Amino acid sequence: MWYRAAAAAGHPWTRSPAGRRGPGAGVPLAGMPGRGWRLKVRWIMPATAAGGRRVGPALGRADDVGPIGELARTGVGPILRAHREWLASGGAMGRRADLAGADLRRADLEDAALEGAILRGARLEKANLRGCDLQAATLDGADLRGALLRNASMQGASLAAADLRKTVLWDTDLEGAFLYRADLREALLRGANLRRADLGAADLEEASLDEADLRGADLDDSNLAGASLSFADLRHAVLCAARLRGAHLSFADLRDADLEAADLGRAQLFQANLGGAYLRDASLRGASLRRAKGLDQGALNQAWGDQGTTLPAGLAVGHAEDPPPAAPAAPITGAAADEDVVGADEWPPAGTDAWPADIGIVEAAPTDGDGQ
Repeated sequence: MWYRAAAAAGHPWTRSPAGRRGPGAGVPLAGMPGRGWRLKVRWIMPATAAGGRRVGPALGRADDVGPIGELARTGVGPILRAHREWLASGGAMGRRADLAGADLRRADLEDAALEGAILRGARLEKANLRGCDLQAATLDGADLRGALLRNASMQGASLAAADLRKTVLWDTDLEGAFLYRADLREALLRGANLRRADLGAADLEEASLDEADLRGADLDDSNLAGASLSFADLRHAVLCAARLRGAHLSFADLRDADLEAADLGRAQLFQANLGGAYLRDASLRGASLRRAKGLDQGALNQAWGDQGTTLPAGLAVGHAEDPPPAAPAAPITGAAADEDVVGADEWPPAGTDAWPADIGIVEAAPTDGDGQ
């Protein structure tokens, strides 16, 4: 069995799970046993866990077999204890926590040891996971909306397509985490460690990433529109085709970042450092870079801008305007005009005030009198 990431110190990246983007992210954790048995059943949590803490609706039955019955009878406490024993013994004793699909809404799991646990598809809305150890845990597709994960350890955790809207991740360690296509809209990631994390195609619109460490992170095709990245460290980050429109990047460190085809329209980059940044086909339309540092004319020659782009004195974008529009199609004349052909000059049709949504304009070449 292969598990993601850096929880096993000293293990190199060795294998990529199916569908993994970018560099490999699979490492075998020393001493971890195989999956063992696994029931394809619906997971339901009891009303209270050990200690009387609420963990979810009381829908399980004590006579259910397998994990459901165990959760219904004893709650999550014994599962966590067995998992701690499993970790301490290197897999020789206890049992790995498998809480895939579990209903843990509003669960109190503060400081819980869940390293390497399986929480795929778990419901953890508004759960308290503060200080929780989730290194190399599997949380793909989990629902963590509004959860508290402040100061949690999530190095190498897999959160592909997880829902983390409005989740509190202040000072959380997500180094090397896999967050491809994760939904992080309005998430609070101030001071979070996201070094080398994979955030490809992730949605971070309006997220707070002030002072976050994003060195070497993969943000390819991500959405950071309106996000706050003041004082963030983005050195060597990959932001190809990232949408940073209206983002706040004041005092951000973007040295050697790859911003090819990124949209920085109306972004605020006061005192941001762009030394060595790659700006080929980047859009700087309306962006504020007057006090930005490290810019050079060579990099700007490949970027796009407009009259709203503000730059340090003596610098200018290489492409000052949008690409020229395609030449209008020439009208069809001569005999061809008598045929059942519509020229571009005849649109929109009489009696209409708009182009049909499903009709594209095809350039028409002029013809001679024979319609050739």
